[in-house]
Amino acid sequence: MKQVLQGKLLLFLFVLSRAPVSGYLLEDYENDYCWKTRGLSGQQDISYSICPEGISMKWIVGPPDTVDPNESFPTRFELLVDTSLFPPVFFQGTDGGTPARNVTHINLHICPLEYGLCSPVADVVSATSIITTTDALYANFSSPDENNIARLEKDIDFQKGLGPGEWVVVAHVGFHTPDPDGLESQTIEIDVAVGALTTVKATPSYLAEPIEKLMVAFAGAANIFCLIVAVLALYNRSVRQSIMPWLIVVNATGAIVLTTSIFFWNLYTTETTCLLIPLFVEVGYSLLFSPLFAEVLRYDILSGGRLVIGNSKDVDRAEHRREFRKHHLTIAICTVAGYLILDLIFLSIWLGAYAPLGPDSSSNKEFQNDCRYSNSGVAIASVSFAIKAILAGAAVTKAWTVRVTGYERAAVERLRFSITAIVCLVVTALIIVTAFGNDGDEELKFLVRSLAILFSSIFGVWWLFGTWKEARKAEMLAGDSHFDLRRQRLSTSTTEEETNSLSEVSGKAKQFSDLSSMKAFNRAFKSSIIRGYLHYLSLERNDSESVEFCSDVMRFREAGPTLEEAERIYAKYIDPDGIKSVNISYSARAKVQSRLSFYRDKAAGAARTEETAQQDEEKAGLLEKGKSQQAGDTVVQGLKRLFDAPFAEVRRLIYLNSWRSFRESEYGIAAAAWFNWMQYLDEHTPEEREWVAEDIMRQVRASCLANQKDAKDRESVEMKKFKTPPKERISFTRAILEQEKGPEEV
Repeated sequence: MKQVLQGKLLLFLFVLSRAPVSGYLLEDYENDYCWKTRGLSGQQDISYSICPEGISMKWIVGPPDTVDPNESFPTRFELLVDTSLFPPVFFQGTDGGTPARNVTHINLHICPLEYGLCSPVADVVSATSIITTTDALYANFSSPDENNIARLEKDIDFQKGLGPGEWVVVAHVGFHTPDPDGLESQTIEIDVAVGALTTVKATPSYLAEPIEKLMVAFAGAANIFCLIVAVLALYNRSVRQSIMPWLIVVNATGAIVLTTSIFFWNLYTTETTCLLIPLFVEVGYSLLFSPLFAEVLRYDILSGGRLVIGNSKDVDRAEHRREFRKHHLTIAICTVAGYLILDLIFLSIWLGAYAPLGPDSSSNKEFQNDCRYSNSGVAIASVSFAIKAILAGAAVTKAWTVRVTGYERAAVERLRFSITAIVCLVVTALIIVTAFGNDGDEELKFLVRSLAILFSSIFGVWWLFGTWKEARKAEMLAGDSHFDLRRQRLSTSTTEEETNSLSEVSGKAKQFSDLSSMKAFNRAFKSSIIRGYLHYLSLERNDSESVEFCSDVMRFREAGPTLEEAERIYAKYIDPDGIKSVNISYSARAKVQSRLSFYRDKAAGAARTEETAQQDEEKAGLLEKGKSQQAGDTVVQGLKRLFDAPFAEVRRLIYLNSWRSFRESEYGIAAAAWFNWMQYLDEHTPEEREWVAEDIMRQVRASCLANQKDAKDRESVEMKKFKTPPKERISFTRAILEQEKGPEEV
């Protein structure tokens, strides 16, 4: 027995050295193969090849091409042997009670395709359990016919079951025949085998593929992003005033509902998920897209001039705002309700009367993700899709053709981006999925569809995120006064609701108190716009030298300091007798004077050194010239820092004396408006930029006129109370205006 095992081991190693490493021998499932072993020791001669003439083996009933996991299957095969060439030799059973037989071994060998070598002797020395074999059987050939052909036909039912994957099934028969080249008692062992390939279908399961897990993770992250954007937008007062809060909730809810469809519209669907897919996709899209369409219609109808709300001469501002909000609410409700009513009608008919069914369980497809829809259901879905496609086209057209001005243009651009992005994503996904058809790469179609849903949801709420960022940018610059243009409108309102809004501004301003700090001022003071409007304010207070000094110093540093410019700044601002001498400490003034004298002397010395070097160049060489250039560079670097100390003191004085009042003034509002428009100026024509400047100044003038109107109203009340003579009214009005605006402006 030991010698037999050694012979089998040698046979296995020999076959392993010659057989291919993929599947059955040479992946040949058409031919039968024979292994010949001379002598029981297996040490004389081992060979294998396609079976010679006289030996033929084939499948009568081979393994099925595909089977379910752990499913049994029957097989039948036959072996034909020419007894005139290979007469079978009978062997007696080792237990003595077994009858003699001339077929000593019959069974099946099953190996995974990736295992590589799979032969009748592969399991002899293999310690792994991945090679499956049936129990060994024995039998006898039939009696030879008139052509000396002996026949063996055998049925074997494979009952052990296999896991998902590709498997090689090998039918194996062994018999002995006399050795024509050996002694009379010697035999040759012949092993005959034929192979077949079968595939065990993977059991469909939820999130079984890595790409499904990845998309579900992305969907969860996208939902968190949409939720955060909604919270930020609802928490910001400026965003709530420009966009109705319930529209923000509807838009964000639609994004979350649409993205959630990825959790069950994947590579494994059931009858339940086939019902949920159209519900979540249709309703989610409507909730996401309808607020965008409503806002575009609002700008086109109300701001675009298609609907005129009263007459500015006979309708006061508060009444105008109430009418505007009423029409805005009507447009939004009609648009959102229209989408939802459309979904209610079509989904109730589709899912109620023609509900989709789950995938066909008898299908041999790798992924069970094909929901079965009736023809009527497909027709209803097509009509619903066509109507929404028309509405989407109308939304894109409106978004690109609406004409608005002012800060509303930026809002329309954000809506335009979101609407166009959603439509482009949907069209692209439809083209790709349709191009692959029903038999295409399911994983690729799932990836394209999921990415389209993800980015549609993200871009669908991006307009909210952009609105919040713009409002936040104004708040960062404004500090506790917020620099909000709407604050100017609210200041003239008389309704209780708008008064409460003003109280909310004051309460929220406390949260940004750190932004009105010295650090925030230093950051804002770098802007020439801020310094320019600060200068206007300082002119009214006859205190313009501080802002002018800081502006001159900043230009002095940026343009490249020169000694002449330093002398001019010193004479104008630092010298106690200067025409605009600034308020700085004695030590800072003395330090500038001392260092200016030092750099003056050093520059003069450098000039003399350069002149001497030019005259004595041959004698002094280039060394002195290099020293003179180095001395000049040192002077330039020193001049850049010459006014650092007085600049810091004067800037702090501006912060303490003017920064708060500036932020609460019309100039602060105008400066903030400029910052709101700075990011858009590069995309506009010079005429449009000029309009922006005029619009800002018009708002400042409107605020001044409103104050004058209030003063006149108070004058009228006082006139009635005291019955002031007509000649005294002018002086009374002048006194009030002088008290508010100063005598120079009046």
